[in-house]
Amino acid sequence: MKKLLVTTLALTLVAGFLACAPASAAIVHVTYAGTVASGYDTTGIFGSANTDLTGESFVSHYTFDTSVGYTSSNPTESTAAGGTFFPYATPLLGATLTIHGQTVSVPGDYIGQIYGYNDGSSLSVISHAAEHVFDDGITKIDYSVTNGMYGYPGVGLPASIDTSFTATSAGNIITGKFGLYVYDYVAQSYSTYTEGNLTAATVSVSVDTPEPASIAVLGAGLLGLGLVRRRRA
Repeated sequence: MKKLLVTTLALTLVAGFLACAPASAAIVHVTYAGTVASGYDTTGIFGSANTDLTGESFVSHYTFDTSVGYTSSNPTESTAAGGTFFPYATPLLGATLTIHGQTVSVPGDYIGQIYGYNDGSSLSVISHAAEHVFDDGITKIDYSVTNGMYGYPGVGLPASIDTSFTATSAGNIITGKFGLYVYDYVAQSYSTYTEGNLTAATVSVSVDTPEPASIAVLGAGLLGLGLVRRRRA
């Protein structure tokens, strides 16, 4: 009876700790690749100043923690959004835009959002956004990049933002835009002014779901303790 009680207690503690563990966060990596549909680099952030970026290749990459920020999910639509614009903690862990071999980081402190929609018949949509805004009255910085895809028919893209997949522009529309601005109020001029529209050929989404390792280790330890006690008894 005693050894059964010890084992039962250990198993109960394991179950309790695992039940109380927070839901595993999905870390989502999103990559769009294609060409700049139209764009102009006035100040040379991607190379030489006063350069037409049209036709240049680009890659935009986002990483999200979908457990952070405002989250919502149902069978046809899901999102995680945050930043001071909303305001919730941003789910965006980082975003970059690479054009002409030059990479610019775009934090999502103002806006970070991942979104999925699928009505099951005619339309499916995914979108990803990052925007950083800083304004101290002397300098204003506004960096943003957004990408999205419209799938036809609607069965093309998952409504879940936690689903891995790849897609191409064949039969779909993959769009995006970017703006990188730094304005000096004193000089009344821009030290950075670059903007444009993006047309992607591919989009890929991969999802990591880390396990709550510390809870699992503790649970295993308690289970082991129960088994040792049982053996000794």
